[in-house]
Amino acid sequence: MQNEYEVIHYAKLRHVHVGFVEIVHRNFHVHREFEFGLVLDGEARLSLRSAMSPLRRGSLFAINPNEPHEIIAEPQSKVRIAYVQIANSFCRDYLEFLHNLMFLEHDLGACLAADKRARVTRLLLNAIRDFADDGQVNTLHCMGNVIALLSALVDDVPYQLYTDTAYYANKKRAARIERVMEYVDSHFYEKVSLAELAQQEKMNVSYLSSFIHQQLGMTFQDYVNNVRLEKAIPLLLNTDKSPTDVSIESGFSDVRYMTRAFESRFGISPKAFREMQNAGGKVASTSRQPMQNYVSYETGMLWLEKFSRDTAFDLSGGKPRPAV
Repeated sequence: MQNEYEVIHYAKLRHVHVGFVEIVHRNFHVHREFEFGLVLDGEARLSLRSAMSPLRRGSLFAINPNEPHEIIAEPQSKVRIAYVQIANSFCRDYLEFLHNLMFLEHDLGACLAADKRARVTRLLLNAIRDFADDGQVNTLHCMGNVIALLSALVDDVPYQLYTDTAYYANKKRAARIERVMEYVDSHFYEKVSLAELAQQEKMNVSYLSSFIHQQLGMTFQDYVNNVRLEKAIPLLLNTDKSPTDVSIESGFSDVRYMTRAFESRFGISPKAFREMQNAGGKVASTSRQPMQNYVSYETGMLWLEKFSRDTAFDLSGGKPRPAV
């Protein structure tokens, strides 16, 4: 069963994790950490409840802890992202307010002036580079950049502080939406019952329906179709199965329902989606196409160097740095 509550493992630095990921479609999920990302290549849509932000090369975004979000690459594209995830317990003895902080803007590029956006980008990328490099001095540099990144964001991005009561209420909502996601992921191939889920949650059906819409910005049935789409896409890209067979295996009762879901989500039919993805563009390949692919730091650093060349962005900020 796919876990839509993403658990972050801190392999190198306590309370901080960085990485690189390539995404075709990452369904709604939540995690307990702040996530700050930079798009290195490709185009996508970031969805959070009723809000949607376009992502393209150079876009900066912020996700709060326990905040359901989804990333979908545009047709004929994959989106490559470098990210830093920071637990809200980071430096808890000194930064206790992080536990209750929530940023009110997700599209950081829209709320930061050009010079401040460049500074945040550089701090984020330097934290990633230092994290990827070995050595205690680089770990110290990484911590310094993470603290400077948080400081810059708190200075220039609108935020609010939860009361403890509101924080735990939000955490409870996140746990409930995680159970909804797990239920759908376990039953997507059959008739999914909101009434059964409401009984499991000991809630009124109408209230649960409203809760799901409030948290995900879509109806329960739309979310079910979203999960089925996530199952259908790899079958379209990685096999020569007919749309009818794909619809059956991914839980749609009829190929017409799958077609409507594709047209609603991507604006094109399943057949056109398959043809566009296999047409020789950024995502064209005869190999298997994962919906989300984490890559090594070595590969990620090559992405960073390409981003720097393509955008003429000075990663060093004018300071000499060790060669990667």
